[in-house]
This record gives sequence, structure tokens and C-alpha cells, in this order.
Amino acid sequence: MSASTVLQPKSLNPPQASLLTLELSLTLYTATWLFIVLFHVACSTYLICATMAYWYLTKGTMPFFVSIWSLTGTQNYRFYGTMFGIIGGMHALQVLNILIMSIRARRITLRSEGSNMIQTLVVKRMMPSRFVTRNSSQPTSRTTGPFAYIWINVFSRKGIFGVESEHFSTVFAVREVLEASSQTYQAYRASNLLPRAGMNALIVGLLVTNCWTTAGIQLFLRKSPALERVVTLTYDALLSFGMMIVVPLIIFIPYIEAFNFEYSIFKNPDVLYDPVPLATMVLENRLIFASSLFDFATKLIPQLSIFLSLVTVSELLGRSDVKVIPSTNRHSIQSVAVKPKAGSDGIGKPSEVDKTIGNPKNSGQFASLRALHKWKHVIAIVLFILWGTIILLLHGLAAQRAANYEVIGCRAVTRPWFSNGKEPCSSLVYDCHARNTTSPDGSSFDKLDHVTLATLAIAHCPELKMPPDFQRLENLVMFHLYNSTIVNWDAESSVSATAHTRLLSVLVGKTQMAEFPVGLLQPLPASLMSVQFSQTNLTKLPDDLYVRWHAMAMISFENGILTEIPYQMFFSPVYTLSLMGNRIETLPTLAMMPPGMIIPELRLTHNPLRELPAALMAPDPFIMSLNVQ
Repeated sequence: MSASTVLQPKSLNPPQASLLTLELSLTLYTATWLFIVLFHVACSTYLICATMAYWYLTKGTMPFFVSIWSLTGTQNYRFYGTMFGIIGGMHALQVLNILIMSIRARRITLRSEGSNMIQTLVVKRMMPSRFVTRNSSQPTSRTTGPFAYIWINVFSRKGIFGVESEHFSTVFAVREVLEASSQTYQAYRASNLLPRAGMNALIVGLLVTNCWTTAGIQLFLRKSPALERVVTLTYDALLSFGMMIVVPLIIFIPYIEAFNFEYSIFKNPDVLYDPVPLATMVLENRLIFASSLFDFATKLIPQLSIFLSLVTVSELLGRSDVKVIPSTNRHSIQSVAVKPKAGSDGIGKPSEVDKTIGNPKNSGQFASLRALHKWKHVIAIVLFILWGTIILLLHGLAAQRAANYEVIGCRAVTRPWFSNGKEPCSSLVYDCHARNTTSPDGSSFDKLDHVTLATLAIAHCPELKMPPDFQRLENLVMFHLYNSTIVNWDAESSVSATAHTRLLSVLVGKTQMAEFPVGLLQPLPASLMSVQFSQTNLTKLPDDLYVRWHAMAMISFENGILTEIPYQMFFSPVYTLSLMGNRIETLPTLAMMPPGMIIPELRLTHNPLRELPAALMAPDPFIMSLNVQ
């Protein structure tokens, strides 16, 4: 018969086995207490702010900005935010728990000498109403006892996940592998998305340090279990904090400062039209915000690890100047193991351990398990050392390749760990003048990694013939054509709904053309939000643009020589139609608009307007916002 557990009043005798505790002086304990509380507060603040950011991005016009970097829009954003908020709330509750325990104990403390709130709730709900368990035939023991037994053996200090568990090193190694795997995936994504070399180096440095310190601490402090666990968990939490909180803040805070929350726009609107800032914003925000459930999981695991590390460290720390004096309160109880009495069913029977020891076969099995346990520790150390070394090697090789890239006009280079032999330029200016050519040809983009290229500007080309290879640039987010003369831009090299599925903006500026480009009259990508012409020689617009082009945020023909606008142009499903800076004197076609037609915003500033249709003065205007000055 196995020993049963009963609850008895605390004895005045000290316990036979002391808790696994790292004793600290009052000064050091106070500093540690403050550090852990502030750590929880910092994590809680960040995670709650992350929750607010995810939810804010799903409201109003913010999904438009999300569509700039997210391939799936705001899908699952509220779920992601809610989950981060739950972990932030757990940090906040832990701070509250520490403060309440300290107030009750009338001294700063990180753990309760008795049962904590969770243990109390579990015991009340799962343990039988009577604690006499020697008669195992009682119904209450059969129905609720096993659940409490499982809880104690899994979550107590000596349970499988407890700080004094004999399996602590195994559980921690598994947890560390999960965490390191998550961080490795994030570092890999950073190598593909972050153009800033310094940020890549910081992320890799934190990851490698995490791997090597985990191995080093287990190697050099293995003879001091309490110190080893405290130092390992603290370093783990600090490095995860740096990689999963500090780095995202460094990247994202400049965007917060540049954004006008009152009007939900950037303070400098040109940021959406400058290729390099836009490419950087797209790539960096893809890294910061979860792009899929798997990406979200790899962001969530380190946050959970930080919380568990701080809670575990709190359980391991004690004050050397405080001695626990057993309470004389008869309600104070402790858990003790009660052996079967003499004369019971188990009298004279050897214990399971004795049987095992007496059995040579079982002894051999336990010897094998002990050997495996010993080598398991060594394997874990070697694994993390190799892990960090491989990551450092991959980063070093990527940096070396980046130093040898010779792409003329590349303004932002990423450093992917795994190269396909192409040059990973995320923002390219193809300058015909600098390359001493008149137009890009079929081989101009051969050396580029088409997966990485996000923005492309073609400039200063006197005889532009758009090459068919343009349709191979499937990850383009923005395309600019500047200070060029279009000779041929046909359907084979067009902006394509199937080839450019992520394209957001097309800008044609200071460009001459004999006719409207055929390459922009084909079915456009569903992701395209704006088409803008500025300072061109166009004298008329196609009548069927409203049929060829889908709904967009902006269509503009600005600073040109247009004198009239076909009335079909006003049928275009667009939010902002801008005709600023042309030679328009009258707009009689506006009077031809059918009833019920609405134009949200029409911009006509810097035109020599002489008159507007009287229909614009109607009580029910069809133009919601008209700007003529």
C-alpha cells in the first residue's frame, strides 16, 4: 500500500528537508524584489500596448495602412492582440500578487510561505471535504482525490514543472529548445526583412548569447542547483526581453512618432511615395506584426517564457535574515507523508525501491537510465553551443555576401541567411544615365532576388522599352517611373493582376509618352491602392478607365496639360480623384453625372477655373469634398 498524504497542524519542529532556495542578503533581496516587480510591469505595459496597437489597426482607415505591409490585411489581428493582452494581464496579476503577499507578511517577499492563491483554489475545488484518506474506498477520494494528486505532482514545487523537480533540467531544456526555435525563426525572418545591418546584428547577438549562456551556466553552475536555476532563468528572461520587446520598440517607435493619431495619417504624407522609406516600412512592419498563426506562435512563446522564468525565479529566492517560525494557529497546515501502520496490508512487504534494487535486471535498467540522464545533460550543453555557433556562422556568411554585392542603384540591402545566388536588394533605382543605357533590357533584373525586391524606380531613360522581365518582379510593393520617355510599354510587360499581387502604388512623374501606356490598361492587381501621374505630356485620358481600373484610394493626374476630362472619368470607383495643377477652365462633364453618383473627394486646385456646373450647388451634392483653391 502506498503512502497517503494528509494535512496536519504544523509542528514546532523544523522540516526535515529544506526547500531549494537561494538565500540573499536583505539589500540584495530588496534590489531583486524591485527588479522582478519592474520587470513584470515593463512586460505587462508592452503587451497591453501591443494589444491596443493590434486592435487600433483594425478600426477606421487603419486597415489601409496595414494592407501596405500585411499580405493578409488585418486577419486575426484582434485574436493576436487578445492573446498578448492575456499574457500582459498575467504579468499584472503577478505584480498584484507580490504586493499583496508583501503587505500581508509586513515585509517584502516574492513568495508565500503557505499555499498561494492558485493552489488554494485548486485544493478547495479538487480535494475531498474530509482529509482522512487512509480508507481509499471513500467516494470522495475516488472522485476528486486523483485530480488534486495530479495537480500536486505536476505543478507543486516538487512536481514535474516545479522548481525542485528532479526533471527540472529536462523540462527547462525542452522549454529552452522551443524558445530558441521561436527566436531563431524570428531572427531568420529579420535576415530577410530588415535592411538595417545593426538591427540584424543585435538580434543575432541576443540569440547567440542566449544559446551560449544557457550552455555555459549549466556547465559551470551545475553543482549549485538553486544558483544555476536562478541565473539561467534570469538570463533567459533578460535576453528574451531584449529580442522580443526592446528590438520591436526600437523599430516601431519612429513610426509612432511620425504618425498623426488625430487624423490617422502620417505627419509627412510623402513617406508613402518615397521608395526607400516605404520599402523599409513594409519590411519592418512585416517583421513586427504577426503575419500568420505560426509567426504569431513564435512571438508568443518567448513572452510566455519570460513570465514563467520570472515566476520560477521568485519561487527560488529567499531572505537569509528571515527564519520561518511555524505558526501556532491550529488552522495552519502542512503536507506530510504518512507511511502505512504496522499490521496494515503492506506490512512486511518490501517497497518498490527495494524490489528494484534487489532485481539485477531492473538495476541494469536504472543504470542505463542514469547514464542516459548524465549524457542528456551533456547533449543539451553541446546542442546549445552548436546552435549558437551555427546561427553566428549563417549571419557572418550573409554579411560577407552583402559586402560583395555590386548592384548599381540598390538603396536597401537585406542579408538573408540562405542565398539563392541572387542579390537581395529590397529597393532599387534603375538609373539609365548611371548605367550608360537608354532603357532596361531583358537581362537587367537577372541578378536580383525577385522575392526580396519591394520597390523599383526606373529613372532618366530616354527611350524606355519596358522589358517583359518586369512581370517576374512578383513582390513589388511600389513602382516609380521618373524623368523618362516611354517608347514601348505593352501588355507583355504590363502591371499585371496575376504577376504583381502585392503592388500598392504606381507613380509616373516627369515622363513623356505618345499615348496612354498600354501597360497600365490591363487588369490591375487587386492590391493596388493608387495610380498617380504627375508632370506628364498627356493631353487626354481614355474614356474607359473606369471600366479597366478597379476601386482605389486615389487616382491623380496632376501638374499636367489636361484641358478637359471625359465624363466617364467621374464614374471611377475611387475615393480621391485629383486633377490639381492642370489647364482646366470648365468642367461641363460634371453636369452630365447621373443621379445618385457620388464622388467622395475631388481636387481641382491650381487650375484656371472660370466656372463650375450649377449642379454642384444642389442641396444634395454628389461631391462630398471639393477643393478648388
